[in-house]
Amino acid sequence: MENYKGFKTAMESPYAPLSESAAKALGDKAYDKRKVASQEIEKMVTEFSLKNNSVQISKLIEVLSNDFAGSRDANKRKGGLIGLAATSLGLGKDSHKHVDELVTPILNCLNDQDVRVRYFACESLYNVVKVSRSAIIPFLPDLFSALSRLVADNDHTVRDGSELLDRLLKDIVTESSQSFKMEAFIPLLKERIYVKNSFVRQYVISWISILNAVPEINMVLYLTDIIDGLFTMLEDNTQEIQRMCETTLTQFLKSIRNDSSSVRMEDTINTLITHAQSPHEQIKSIALTWIREFVQIFGSNVLPYASGIFTAILPCLEYNEESMKNIKECAVSVNKSMMKLVSSKEHKTQNIEQIDLKSIMTVLSRYLNHNSAQTKIAVLEWIYHLLINFPNEMSTHLSELGNNLLGILSDNSDDVVLKCISVLAEIVKSQHSKDFHILFVMVSWRTCLVETCRYNPRKSDSKRRVLHIPESKATEWLRILNIQNKPKKKLYICESHFAQECITGNIRFTNDAVPSLNLGISQTEKMEDSIEDMKSFSNAPEYIDELESDIPDGFKMEAFVPLLKERVYLKNSFVRQYVISCISILNAETEINVGLYFIDIIDGLFTMLEDNTQEIQRICESTLIKFLKSICNDDSSSISHMEDTMNTLIIHAQSPHQRIKFLALTWIREFVQIFGSNVLPYASGIFTAILPYLECEENSMANVKECAASINKSMMKLIASKKHKIQNIEEMKSIITILSRYLNHNSEQTKIAVLEWIYHLLIHFPNEMSIYLNELSNNLLDILSDNSDDVVLKCILILAEIIKSQHSKGKQFCFCGFTAFTTFSLKSNVQLECLDI
Repeated sequence: MENYKGFKTAMESPYAPLSESAAKALGDKAYDKRKVASQEIEKMVTEFSLKNNSVQISKLIEVLSNDFAGSRDANKRKGGLIGLAATSLGLGKDSHKHVDELVTPILNCLNDQDVRVRYFACESLYNVVKVSRSAIIPFLPDLFSALSRLVADNDHTVRDGSELLDRLLKDIVTESSQSFKMEAFIPLLKERIYVKNSFVRQYVISWISILNAVPEINMVLYLTDIIDGLFTMLEDNTQEIQRMCETTLTQFLKSIRNDSSSVRMEDTINTLITHAQSPHEQIKSIALTWIREFVQIFGSNVLPYASGIFTAILPCLEYNEESMKNIKECAVSVNKSMMKLVSSKEHKTQNIEQIDLKSIMTVLSRYLNHNSAQTKIAVLEWIYHLLINFPNEMSTHLSELGNNLLGILSDNSDDVVLKCISVLAEIVKSQHSKDFHILFVMVSWRTCLVETCRYNPRKSDSKRRVLHIPESKATEWLRILNIQNKPKKKLYICESHFAQECITGNIRFTNDAVPSLNLGISQTEKMEDSIEDMKSFSNAPEYIDELESDIPDGFKMEAFVPLLKERVYLKNSFVRQYVISCISILNAETEINVGLYFIDIIDGLFTMLEDNTQEIQRICESTLIKFLKSICNDDSSSISHMEDTMNTLIIHAQSPHQRIKFLALTWIREFVQIFGSNVLPYASGIFTAILPYLECEENSMANVKECAASINKSMMKLIASKKHKIQNIEEMKSIITILSRYLNHNSEQTKIAVLEWIYHLLIHFPNEMSIYLNELSNNLLDILSDNSDDVVLKCILILAEIIKSQHSKGKQFCFCGFTAFTTFSLKSNVQLECLDI
């Protein structure tokens, strides 16, 4: 019995319903023979289909799948693939009944190691898909995954075959979109979108674009899952991919403009903010364009993301290159739109709830130090805008904000300084402002602006210009300060109490970088009004009575000290006058012990004593003396104050400047009296400071010598006290090192003082000194030849003490000591009764 046109019956063939001859041809090496066999299979399946013989069809597919497509023989696999394709063609419209059986073995062959097998798998699958059409939709995720690998195949024939299959699949999806399940497809798309291969990227973008073009599929719903990948693909070096990606993003944005209800703005905008900070110009530009559209479309709903938006746009405001023009324009547009949203009265309550001021102020404070003037101006405008629109909510940020803004007053840009003054004036004006140090600096600024405006280069008796800025600018800044603060009594109080004293005290305030402005001198008209305004500000007697109740509440010494500390090392004489005058005023007017607060700037005050201006020297010296008195009179003076200051005093006590030397030694003398044994760890440094000055014979240095001698005696008393002991060996070692160095000093008085100290230490610390006897003795033997009898006598006394010591083991010292004793007695005819040896 025969099956079909010469094929043997199933009973006679192990490949039933295929005959052995058909099976052999299907697994042949020659393509033509496999082709003939496939044609016979197609006819067989057609006949089975007409007779509804689904059992035979399933058996045939099973044989083709297992015995051929799943065979280890590559030729058989090729035959199996062409046979499955023929089966699909034979089934025609009924192929959907067996689509699962047909597709699965072909999919497995798409990963085959043999290039030709992969190619025939593409061809076979193409035929199956072409016949099955919409029935293939459930397998689309698997087909998509397989094709995403094949499009990047090393063999061009495989790539070509996969592209044909890909186009067919897209056509089917377009036709049968209603049965297409995006939920299963999007995870695959999201996974493949980050692959860096250009072929794969092109493949993924094409699918996104096709799906977005299908009316029945709302791809905007899934935008959040793929938008990051789309922006990432813009980095690709292939222009075609960049073009496709940009076009796809433009299509999405157009869809959102038409209907924004589907987009998850909250999940999308953070991605846009991230890519708006990309160094890639195209990515930055497109991301900012999206942000601009989102601000327009979603309005106040973007306000919770304001800090991120500022991070994205503020750096772009500095761009001046032609290539970056569009980016800057877009950033400016976003900035303006955000300001309109914030100031909207219609949604003010809602805006307050949505805005995260803490994160916004963090970002704005960071960009206050940006290199670009345009960026800093934008930041200052935003701070001013927030102060105006959210005064109560901004109150918690005033203190930190004020400190940051004070540094901006030294900016090289007039426009930046002008904006900064406006903001500071608004802070001062605020009923919530309690930072008196900000107020004080603002008053100082106004004072120096007035003095600048009063300057007249034509008059010989005219005061020197205080700020190196044009009078027009000074007048403009002064007007802003006056206008914005005129109604506030706080400023009247401050000015009447401080500003007037500053002016009469000849104080000049300039910021640390004011000289760098160097904008030249220009003439202006209409300065009289500003000067008169300033005069009116300096006279507000009706508020003087309230001074005591207002100033203590707002003034913060802890915040004011760092402000002065920043300027204490500047060499500008105006700045120095400002600093020490501020300190003097506070020392005189407040009940706080400012000496303890200003311990941090002692070094700077000593440095300012080097100034050539006698007035600065006088005020600085007076201030240091006041500080010392306040510390001496305060029972709460802590050891930490001494520890933080002592090393500074020791350094300045060695200054060649006589006044600095004397004041530093005076402080050391008082510290020794106040802190007692707590100064012993600094003994070696103190010796370094005082020993060289015991030789001074000049009348001008008498006070220095007297102070050094006083410290020397006080230190000896401390050492001699039984309750005071040197703490450790390292302290003793450093002391001996210093004393040994000054044994060779030129001065007789210094050497005698050193020898007295060595003798003193031998008496009070015999055990501790034992380890230094050898070193000391060698040095002392050299001193026996000194020209001064007093020095030699002191030296013999010490050698005698060393010989007496139970720790002395050197017989040569006994011999040398006895010889020295005899020689000195004969030479000087002196009876050394004190040497009881």
